[in-house]
Amino acid sequence: TLNLEAAALEGVVDGDDVLLVTAEAVGAFADADAGEDKPVTVTGLSLSGDESANYTLAELVLAADITAKTLSVTGITAENKVYDGTTDATLNLEAAALDGVVDGDDVVLVTAEAVGAFADADVGEDKPVTVTGLSLSGAQSANYTLAELVLAADITVKTLSVTGITAENKVYDGTTDAT
Repeated sequence: TLNLEAAALEGVVDGDDVLLVTAEAVGAFADADAGEDKPVTVTGLSLSGDESANYTLAELVLAADITAKTLSVTGITAENKVYDGTTDATLNLEAAALDGVVDGDDVVLVTAEAVGAFADADVGEDKPVTVTGLSLSGAQSANYTLAELVLAADITVKTLSVTGITAENKVYDGTTDAT
């Protein structure tokens, strides 16, 4: 996209009738890959006016950035767990998929290093689980970045067993009392 609001000619001889025509102006990056200060060639500019035949336009090459497109990850879930004093979360990665890849691009989600972590180790419902370790591979993967992925899962209370207590035998006395 070209911003043509301030477009002006430089070098016109004083008094000459020469105008810049921008109606057909088009910009094109040298390639479609993400990067900074990438060359943008401008074509479609022309001149009008009585003395316009006395002038020609120099090639115009600008610079602009193409930023990486952010992709969403879908299909990953965090499993509920019983309190264990850690923030470790188990992830279900079977249905993991990318959302937002440009048609025809070779981009693959890599889940081999994926790790889930609860925000804290305490019991609670719908606790945030942050997923890290996801990455991208493929020929066009450098043109993309991954959005932060935060899931939700529960940490339930841990049931404790009691040991070391015994009940003594007794003679029938008509009550449920136990020693």
